[in-house]
Amino acid sequence: MEAFYNKNIDKWWNGETTLVRENLDPLYGKITEADAISAGYVKMAKPDPVIQAPTEQEKARIRMLEIEKILAKKDYLTSKELDGEDMTKYGDYKEQRKALRAEHRTLEDIVNEK
Repeated sequence: MEAFYNKNIDKWWNGETTLVRENLDPLYGKITEADAISAGYVKMAKPDPVIQAPTEQEKARIRMLEIEKILAKKDYLTSKELDGEDMTKYGDYKEQRKALRAEHRTLEDIVNEK
């Protein structure tokens, strides 16, 4: 995509109604390409943004949130069991909960690494 770039102030102008200028107030309103050029902008292809893959810490935070949601449901099952309800239809949910908590602790270590 063609746009105008001013390297002195590290700003792009794409034809908007505001043009930031170096050491001057911005221009507002109907701005022409000539205005941009006189303000030190050069017409060039605007680079595509670089999308970075999530870091291990970001992945760990996302998984921790997923685990917390699952654990909230499992904790509800625990309260049902404490109230004396039959829990056979839920299988071995306590072991699943323990495994999720262990995974959560491991992920906390990843998030807290410096």
